[in-house]
Parts: sequence; structure tokens; C-alpha cells
Amino acid sequence: MKNDKTGRKENKIRLIEKLERISCDVLKCGIGKVYKDFIIKSAGIFSAALSIDKKNTGNYYKNTPFESLLIENNDLYCETLPANYGRSYINPDYCAGLFGPKAGPVLSGIYYGFRFAITDAFMHKTDSIARYLEELINLFDYFKSAGEIKLEKLLEIEKALTLKNFDEKRITSLNEKFNPDFRFFKDIINSASREDLRYLFRYGSYISFNEIKTAAFINGLDESEISRLAKHINGAFIEGFTTENKARGTRNFVKIIYCAGYERLIKAMIEEFSKIGFETIISSVVSSNPNRQADYDHRYDEKPLLSKEYNASVTASYKKAFEKLSGTVQKYCGHIRIGKFGETPFSPAESKYGRVLNKKEEALYNKLVHETSAIFSTCVPDKNISFSIISFPAPEIGDNFEEIFREILRINTLDTNKYILMQQKIIDALDRADFIHVKGAGKNKTDIRVKMHKLAEPLKNTNFYNCGADVNIPAGEVFTTPVLKGTDGVLHVEQTYLDGFKYIDLVLKFKNGVIYDYSCANFKTASENKKYIEQNLFNLQKSLPIGEFAIGTNTLAYAVAKKYDILQKLPILITEKMGPHFAIGDSCYLYVEDIPIYNQINKKEITARDNERTILRKTDLEKAYTNVHVDITLPYESIGFIAAVDSRKKSVNIIEKGRFVLKGCEPLNAPLDKKE
Repeated sequence: MKNDKTGRKENKIRLIEKLERISCDVLKCGIGKVYKDFIIKSAGIFSAALSIDKKNTGNYYKNTPFESLLIENNDLYCETLPANYGRSYINPDYCAGLFGPKAGPVLSGIYYGFRFAITDAFMHKTDSIARYLEELINLFDYFKSAGEIKLEKLLEIEKALTLKNFDEKRITSLNEKFNPDFRFFKDIINSASREDLRYLFRYGSYISFNEIKTAAFINGLDESEISRLAKHINGAFIEGFTTENKARGTRNFVKIIYCAGYERLIKAMIEEFSKIGFETIISSVVSSNPNRQADYDHRYDEKPLLSKEYNASVTASYKKAFEKLSGTVQKYCGHIRIGKFGETPFSPAESKYGRVLNKKEEALYNKLVHETSAIFSTCVPDKNISFSIISFPAPEIGDNFEEIFREILRINTLDTNKYILMQQKIIDALDRADFIHVKGAGKNKTDIRVKMHKLAEPLKNTNFYNCGADVNIPAGEVFTTPVLKGTDGVLHVEQTYLDGFKYIDLVLKFKNGVIYDYSCANFKTASENKKYIEQNLFNLQKSLPIGEFAIGTNTLAYAVAKKYDILQKLPILITEKMGPHFAIGDSCYLYVEDIPIYNQINKKEITARDNERTILRKTDLEKAYTNVHVDITLPYESIGFIAAVDSRKKSVNIIEKGRFVLKGCEPLNAPLDKKE
């Protein structure tokens, strides 16, 4: 029996032979120039992939100068960069100009799929590369034999990129996500050197100055700072089991998702977890996106596949994969995500020939999301897993990156106790409210009444979660699940970035807790703006309920954001702590509504875990959840007042003119009033 190394070598030889035949035949065949150029360019992707696979053995990264590796990395992603995107096959509009409005977007989707061979090559996935190459051969053969290019055949080839060996790919993917024995990223972390950053190029992802400067900065921190931060993040994850009343049992596999450049910190976190019996899973790394517009243009490449049959095959395959890997999955206990922010804001352009979904396809797409989410929740029960999320600036944030980083580090490691004691005073006032009235200041049009649950036993129950620095770092928030009926009004934000997308003058109107009208000012026409909101904010849905209302108390974070003028660049993880915020979609208690959760100060049960929509999970799961949760924050300076109004219409202000006015919470105003 051949070992894996021998088999991979033989497979590679066969791939080289096939590629050489294509390169030779394409020069002699009589197909049109535009098709010939497409085949030659596609073959170049596989030539690069096989070259990478060869380099990723031995000491190539130790023996090649940093500058050469940087140039090689840039060459791999050169055609995807914005400057070159206008004449790239990845661009559906460019392909439509060459091959026609029907064939062009399909060939663009095929070419976009071929490029996954690059990342597969870094992981020595020659079988996967072979499958992609097989479709290139099929495409070339079709071009040679067809008198007229038919759309159906092109779609068949594009579909094969996804469907061939679908079950096998699903199992491999799932195993990488849940198995601590998956070594690719761990080996890079272990090889990382504080003095030599060439290890960054082993990932195979796009490496920009963001990753290089981040790595240099992290590697320059004192060992004590790295150790303290590693313990802080790990501790927050573990604390989540207590604060959310979750039963970890014997589960001890924790996943870490991080940004390239943080290898020194990740290594410290792995070592700290190992000391207390946890094993770590590293299955992905985040790096700079060379062109977010390209990913946006291809976000619906699944369009030709969408059907009841396809949905059924995906869900069946997903279930099979979980069943096969059940022993591994049952040891999984959650994830930690180390994110980044500060990149140049992205406001997408609408491609003329990029794929869009019709109503039937949108319904199929949403149904597939619901079904796969339900399978995941069943196989990975939320009642048994924790999570923790923390975020830091990327160098792209500006010249004072290092100064901002240290400020955010200070914010992310604030003393939780200071905040939860003052937050408890806010909760005590809010628990007496029939509804919370939020009114904007100045040009802000916000005017909304958020209905609260009536507490059955006020001495034992509370509506609000008192949030310290556990699952969502940093500290500084109280939140609840509102009642839908009676939640009415307008939420207006002059400018914000949500999930990486920019919104100008976003207005959401609520009736009985559900959005019934919405607009923004990103585009010239109302229809364009509504479409933009539906596709990117609502995730292809026509409306969403309110899932959460919260008041953020981290005024230090807000003061730092104002000082460095980075308010619009902060992630929601931090901005949600900087004023009231409204989550549209699902509540924070998604799939764990039945688990009792208690206030850590007074041990009251937090009973506001359901609303009229989520309670439908008991009868119709698909109607209960939206699989969307987007937090929209109203900055302090946009707040006229936030008042807790009881059933007798007696009102108690929590915030007035952007400042906390509730007795006992005055210290929260100090960062806002501090003169630089």
C-alpha cells in the first residue's frame, strides 16, 4: 500500500502531465482567441498551484529572502486587486463583455472557483486540485468540440466544481473545523519567529502591510503583556460557562480563530489552555481581503444549484458528516475569535452582470440556511458551548496604529467589577419600566418605545443581563429581549458600518417589534437602497424583528474613538458598548432560551429570553429564527434621552443629552468630560 507522501507525489506527476497537454494543445487548437486566452489564464492558476505545492516542502521559506516571498505572494493575488479587477476574469462584468451576458457570468464563476486551487496547494490538497483541473479539461474539450457554446454545458461544468465528491469534501471540511489534530495552522504558529516574519507567507492567503506590521508589533510586546492577555482571553471564555449557566461536562476542544500576525499570542493561549486540560483547534486564519468587491460580486454563485433537490442533498450530506465525526464533535466546547478593525471602509458597487437571486431562489437560499443552522445547533448544542470575542485595530487604521492598539488593549482588559456594579443600578431602574423610550438629539430622528416583559416575581426575576468582560470583550453593557407587541417607532443612524458595509442615513421603522419600512441614502433611488438593505442587512429577507435592546456603558471606549476619530471604524463588538443599541433579527439567547440564566450579583433569574417570534420554536422552528443578528448602535452624542417609563407613566432618565444621569452612574461620564 502506498503511503500518503508517495500517493501525493504520483498524483502530482499526473497533474503536471495533464497540465502540459493542455498547454500544448491550446496553442494548436482552432478555438476562438477569447476562449483560448481563458484556458491559458486558467491553466496558469494550476501551474502556480503545483509550483506552490513543490515549494511548501523542505526549507523554502527559510532560504528565500523576505522580499522575494512578498513579491511571490503579491503575484498570486495581483489579478484580484482593485487596480486590476476591471480586466480580470473574476469580474462578471468583464467576462460578460468578452463572452456575452449569459455565458460571461458563468465563466467568471468557474474561474473564481479555479482560484481555490491556490489555497489548496498550500495545504498539499492535490486531490482537490485534481478535481478542479478535471473541470478545466472538460471545459477545454467542450470549447474544442462545440460548434456553438451552450449555457447549459457551462453551468454543468460550474456545478461540478461544487458537487463532485461533495460528501467527501464536507467530511474533510468538518474534520478540520473540529479536530485538534489538524496541523496546518498549528505548524505555522509553532514555526513563527519573533525576528523572522517569513512564516507569514506559508498561510497562502494575501499578506499585506497589515499582517506584517501587526506581527512586528505583537512580537515586540513584553512577555508579561502577552501572558496577561492570553490568560485574560482564555479566562473570559471559561467564565462564559458560569455566567451563561452552560454545562461543559467533559468537552475540552476549543477553537481559536485569529488574524495573521497574532501567532505569538495564539501560541501563548494554546499553552495556557494545555495547562488546564484543553486542546485547541486551529482551522482558519483571517488576513487582508485583496478585493472585497470580488467576493461581493460572487456571493450568489450558488444560484445555479439552488433547488429542493440541492437543498436536500446538502442537508443530508451535512448530517452524514456530523454522524461520521460525532466522536470528535462531542468534545467541542466553543470558540474564541480574535478580530480586527480599522480597514478602509467598504461600500460595494452593484455589478451589472453579477448574479442576483429571484424570489424563488431567495426562499430556497433562506430555507437552506435555516436547515443547516438547525442541524449544527442539534449536533453542537449551544447549552454545552461557550465563546469569547475580542478585537484589535489593524495598521490600516492610521499612522498612530500602535498608540491606538495600546488604548484598545487597555479597554479590552478593564476591570469588570467597576462596570457591573454601576450597570446593576441601571438594571434596577429598567426593571421597573413598562417600556424604554429612546429619543434622538439634534438631527437624529430616533424616537422609539421598546416594550419590556412584565416580571412575574420582581424579587426573583430580572429582564436584563449584566454584561462584564466574558463572552463579549470589553465590559460595559446591559441587554434584554424586548416584547414585540408595543415596540414601535423609528431608529435612525446618520452613518454606520454593519458587517463591513457602509450605511448612510439608515432609517428603520418598527410596528409591534417588526420592521415595516426601511431606507438609507447610499444610492440615488429608493429601490436601490431597499435592495441594498435587504441583501446585506436583512440577509435576503424583507423584514426582521427586534431581537435585543441594550445600553452600553463603556464611555472610555467612546472617548478613545472620538479622540482618534475612529468611531466609524470600530467593530460592533466595541461600539455596542458605547451607547444604546438595537439588534435586529434573533435574540442573544438563540437556541438557549430554555436554559435558566442568573444575574451574577443578586442571583435573580433573567427571564426575558423569549419573544413572540422565538417562542414559535416549539411549534415551527423555521418561523422562530431569522439566522440574523445585527447590532445597530446610537452614539452618545446622538441621544436626547433614554427613559425608563413605568405603567403609571412615571419616567426615570438613564441618559440625558449624551450623559448618564441616573444616581450612582455619574463616574461613567468622566471619560466623556475629560479635557485632553
